[in-house]
Amino acid sequence: MSRVAYVNGIYVPHDQAVVPMDDRGYHFADGVYEVFSYNVNHVFVDAGPHFERLRASLAALNIPFSLSNHSLLIIMHELMRRNRCQEGFLYLQITRGIAAREHTVAHTLEPFMTLFIRPHVFKKDPPLLSVFTQPDIRWKRNDIKSIALLGNIMAKYGSFEQGGDEAWLINKDGFITEGSSTNAWIVDQHGVIRTHPGTRDILNGIVRQRLLKMVASLGFALEERAFTLDDALKAQEAFLTSSTKGVYPIVSINDHPVGKGGMGPITQSLQQAYWFFQHSLLQDDGKE
Repeated sequence: MSRVAYVNGIYVPHDQAVVPMDDRGYHFADGVYEVFSYNVNHVFVDAGPHFERLRASLAALNIPFSLSNHSLLIIMHELMRRNRCQEGFLYLQITRGIAAREHTVAHTLEPFMTLFIRPHVFKKDPPLLSVFTQPDIRWKRNDIKSIALLGNIMAKYGSFEQGGDEAWLINKDGFITEGSSTNAWIVDQHGVIRTHPGTRDILNGIVRQRLLKMVASLGFALEERAFTLDDALKAQEAFLTSSTKGVYPIVSINDHPVGKGGMGPITQSLQQAYWFFQHSLLQDDGKE
């Protein structure tokens, strides 16, 4: 069975899905997106927070969007059904709409929405990852989940070329902000879990938000406080989070082993807690 995509109100074969030449997303990356994980119970994990962030991103770009969360979930579930997808990801993208190529246009354009899926089997045992640091050259509103990801891609390529799985970005003040497509965490020398605060310098990941609650419930010490490369190299443990990965351990940074070079006990506790949460959900949230 061929894959099916959703293009502005129509379900079409994925290989026939196209967007107009004058789409603002194509010309200017004038749009936003979200990635939802879909579990074996046919539930979109943390759909409510994803919708909340989606609408915050749209509002920040002044893109009007009137479709309700309930209507979005109907479309999303129908797309998964048509693809016979048992487990995986759904990518939702909304651009400002279709207009002649001008930098400024009326804010009354009709937004253009596309969705596609990517089947994926979530494995209980995470891989051990390595990261390399790269300069954070992105813009100043990383809290918006924009489709403009060139800085992120350049950083990830820079890490891949050195044999890394992910890039951790260092800003002009010497602090690690986040990964190119993930949030960054360490367990410092004192056993305190640290991650960059949820400012405009980072994308406030949905798994990040969920994990902050889990850390508190599990009784671990936590500080939302930026850390440097030196802090990371001295850390007992390090890990990353994202909707496409959950919680993955980092075992080396710039070819320097982290801790004992394996998944540490705190990372393992958090990884298992998130895994159980992700796979035990039986109902969508965020329907309004």
